[in-house]
Order: sequence, then structure tokens, then C-alpha cells
Amino acid sequence: DDFSATDDQIAMLPHADFVKIDCRDLLVQGERLLEIGGRYGARLIAERVETPELVSYCAKLGFGLLQGDALGPAVTMPLL
Repeated sequence: DDFSATDDQIAMLPHADFVKIDCRDLLVQGERLLEIGGRYGARLIAERVETPELVSYCAKLGFGLLQGDALGPAVTMPLL
């Protein structure tokens, strides 16, 4: 959860199917996280997508999956 490109996280990437990247980290580390996170073919998940603008921005960056309040509130399993 919350990939930030630490040495330990990078070492685990060959085994990851999904990599979650917090949108707040994109402002600091930008495309570096995307490049490293997707290097081994893992699907990228944008986390904390809170506004429609972030939905568009993350889609432009190439995220295949999004998670956050901009897409709707969190619900429990019985409500699905």
C-alpha cells in the first residue's frame, strides 16, 4: 500500500500485480513513481483521488485504476 519508491518497495516490484500510488505523492515525486511503479508490468492504482480534476490528471498519466471520494463514497460490502 502507498508505493513511495523506497529501496525495499522497489525490491518487491517483480512480485507485485498492483501498485498503489497516493495522488499526494505525485505532486512531490511525479512521473518517477509511475515509471518505477510500472516497470515490471504491475497495474497502477491512483489512491486518494478526491476531485474531478484529479480523475482527469490520473487518467492522463496512465493510471488504469482509481480509488477515492471523487468516484463516490466508501461503502461496506452489504451495500454493494
